[in-house]
Amino acid sequence: MAFKAFEIVPVVEDFFSDKPKTAIECLECDEDNLYIGTSDCVIVHYRLKEGTSPVSGRITFQCQQLNRRGLGSKKPVSQLILASLLSRLFVLSDGTVFLLKIQGLQLVDPGVKLKNVSAMCHNESIDSSTQTKFEICIAYTRRKLVTIYTLTEERLIALRDIPFPDVVVTMIRDGPDICAALPSDYCLVDITTNRKIDICSYESETTRPVVKRITMGEFLIRQGELGLFVNESGQAKYQPLNWSSLDVRYTAYSFPYVLALSATNVTVYSVLDQERKQSILFQGGKVLGDFGERVLVASDKRVYALCSIPFSKQVQSLFSQMKIAEGLQLAKVGFGLSLDEAQQRQKIQEVEQQAGFAYLSAGDFDSAAKHLREGDVDVRELVALYPKLLPRKFKFTSSLYEDKNHLISDIESIVKGNPAMEAKANEFLMNYLADIRLKPAAYGRREIVDTVLLKLYANLNSPHLHQLIASENCCAIDESIAYLKDAKQHHAVALMHCSNNDAKSALDTWKSIVDGELTDESFPGFSYIVEFLSSYGEHETVLQYADWALRKDQEEAVKIFTDRPHRETPHPKLSPESVLKFLQPYNTALKLFLQNLIFNKKVEDERLHTQLALLYLDDVLALKADQSSTREKILAARYQLKHLLECSSRYQVSSLLDRIRGTDLHAECAVLYGKMGEHKKALNLLVHKLQDYHQAERYCVLNSQGKDRTFQRHLFQELLKAYLQPTESAVPLVAPAVDLLNSHMAEFDAVQVLELIPDTWSVGLVSTFLTRSLRLSLSRCRTTKIEHGLARGERVQQHDVHRYSTAKAISVGEDRLCQVCRRPFNDATVVCYPNGVVTHLHCGRNKEVCPVTGKQFGSSKRS
Repeated sequence: MAFKAFEIVPVVEDFFSDKPKTAIECLECDEDNLYIGTSDCVIVHYRLKEGTSPVSGRITFQCQQLNRRGLGSKKPVSQLILASLLSRLFVLSDGTVFLLKIQGLQLVDPGVKLKNVSAMCHNESIDSSTQTKFEICIAYTRRKLVTIYTLTEERLIALRDIPFPDVVVTMIRDGPDICAALPSDYCLVDITTNRKIDICSYESETTRPVVKRITMGEFLIRQGELGLFVNESGQAKYQPLNWSSLDVRYTAYSFPYVLALSATNVTVYSVLDQERKQSILFQGGKVLGDFGERVLVASDKRVYALCSIPFSKQVQSLFSQMKIAEGLQLAKVGFGLSLDEAQQRQKIQEVEQQAGFAYLSAGDFDSAAKHLREGDVDVRELVALYPKLLPRKFKFTSSLYEDKNHLISDIESIVKGNPAMEAKANEFLMNYLADIRLKPAAYGRREIVDTVLLKLYANLNSPHLHQLIASENCCAIDESIAYLKDAKQHHAVALMHCSNNDAKSALDTWKSIVDGELTDESFPGFSYIVEFLSSYGEHETVLQYADWALRKDQEEAVKIFTDRPHRETPHPKLSPESVLKFLQPYNTALKLFLQNLIFNKKVEDERLHTQLALLYLDDVLALKADQSSTREKILAARYQLKHLLECSSRYQVSSLLDRIRGTDLHAECAVLYGKMGEHKKALNLLVHKLQDYHQAERYCVLNSQGKDRTFQRHLFQELLKAYLQPTESAVPLVAPAVDLLNSHMAEFDAVQVLELIPDTWSVGLVSTFLTRSLRLSLSRCRTTKIEHGLARGERVQQHDVHRYSTAKAISVGEDRLCQVCRRPFNDATVVCYPNGVVTHLHCGRNKEVCPVTGKQFGSSKRS
């Protein structure tokens, strides 16, 4: 495997070279001291000095033997435990525990030895190098118990015994918990309650038991071919380690790795995913242990340190193998060991950035964007990879890597000429810049971000290009305009001119597009120019381009003048009079402008109304004179004219009548007669010239609106006369007359109608009219009687009120006071309420509420 978490470094290479049969059996170490227990019961003390090679930069060790001492036995030393602050060393050999002084390796008390001991351990949750309290657990073979001792400088004191169901083979203590391997199973014992938890069994004939503390409340044990992680409750915490191909003898833990020693290798596993990460060849391994931050491994004659590769290099190694997720996970858990919160956050950001560029080099743009964003990368690092898009003034030296080009020289090294990949790469940068351009990540870099983003939008023909230019942006103006011109984005060029307050250049560009001199499919069209001019405040420029626009399309261009902002400051050149004069050559635009003034802005100027009516009339006459005009066009033009004549009363009737009289525009002429009050002429035209009886009735209704009933009767009476008493040689129109009389729309004086209709008519012919007239007459008579009765009742009521209020005399003397202000009355003008309260006139302003008691009185009891 290419990944390296540890490298092996020699520590002791010439151990007892003069005694070939003496072999290393166990180790114990603190920061500067190394203790070795041998196969012939000798303890050797070395002083260690750790350094760094100035050539390779690797860790090196120098060792000096300070002392060695035999314990008088030829049995091997099986275990060492160091109590540094108390200067003591526990030695287990042949079932006996010896207590030595660190300096000189002399026995503390030669006469006191603990015998029949199978294993020992200390509380690993307490750092023995920094705390003076030191407790050691001793497991005995005959009594099947573990005794807890506390160590002082003078002696070893037994505290309590913990019973076990069998002899303890090996054990580890973590706070109140002891995890022990018995001859055939593992168990957990809480020393505060003696509660025992059975974990699992193992085959003692084929499996060497392994018990290792990983972290607080977490242990690693060996069951067959698996390494199991269990918590203080005996439950599995993670997926187990697969030791199927290993005969594991010892284990060590250096976060986040578990190291397992077999006959030929030291194998490294990660506790993050329980996968094998590294295998280090090591023949004849006998001892493996972790001592603080140091991991040592030994063979018979040599001791080596397994030095951890810095996490930053481990992460880089994983990234180079495209194991990016694994590298990120390692970084997030690893950098928290030795860094404070701020340093850790900064380091994680750097790793996120490196992960982003690693994903980018692999063409995974989505993952790259995610990690670059989380890493808060300097956007210039990313933009620098796109040399074709860089602004002219871009100067930047990458600080992310010592040799950044070794990872990614530029985006071409990723896309490799693949058009699809190049499109994805550009889209990636475009989306990334669009996301951060208004966020803190772009502060101080807005010109670079916006300029590059504009170029990307232009290259990809993105609809967001115009939004970027129209919004507040920091694009380099001259460079952006030149780039947009090369990209044939002429509408965007015009927008850039607008953002630079150069409206004339923008209008010239748009004008060229409309005239066909330039092409740009993204340009919204001629209406866009009209909309821009309608809101533009430079009136000279507006008039200059309005003339061109009117020649293109009068109906659309007139909006330049009709759709001006409501709050625009009035300007003489855009006043209605000036605009009307300007629009004189453009008949259609002139009519639309007048329509806006009259119908939308409600201008009541007689000249404007008359001018619009004359224009309408000219259109009608011109269409009628043109043989190619369709009937629909003529009717639409006549409708406009008639609508204006009917709804407006501000035009010069005589001027229009002079021009219409003598034409066949009888309906329009009738409207004008109506405006002059010559209703008889109007109705005769409608009835006898046009023979439009429905229009005649509508004429009566429209002209009687807002007038009294007498006038309405008069108009319908005139219409009836037009039917029954025609002028000249016309024949009476009986059928329309009967329909009018029977219509619910018309109202007549029944007496005058009876005098008007011929005697030869039958009653049945006008029965509907007579019945309705009779009912209406009776209804009005009854209504009048009811109103008369109500008036009489109100009079009686008012008379009663007056009588009630004057029936009782009120005595006002000099000794009587106003009950409100408590002052005497100066005259006889007083207010007396129904409850007897008498006040001044000004004190009794509310005649319905007593000012003293607040009592309310009805309207029938006013004083």
